[in-house]
Amino acid sequence: MEDENIEVENETFDTSEIEVEDENIENEESQSMEADFVNAVAEDDFRNAGDMFSAMLGNKMRDALEAERINIGSNMFNSSEAEN
Repeated sequence: MEDENIEVENETFDTSEIEVEDENIENEESQSMEADFVNAVAEDDFRNAGDMFSAMLGNKMRDALEAERINIGSNMFNSSEAEN
């Protein structure tokens, strides 16, 4: 995500710190889910492992689609600003 400065009532806030915290939480959740998946496979709990795998794959797809949506949007708006 891009760093943004938000101005509220003559005060400027840097959102990069917020984004880093969000990314850390997402990374911890992802690592926890991956560890749970590995444990389920090791314990031959394939039903839960399959559900966790589907959830992890869905998360990866959602993240990839979101990144591409942002990329396309940035290109559209940047090219329209360059034309003006």
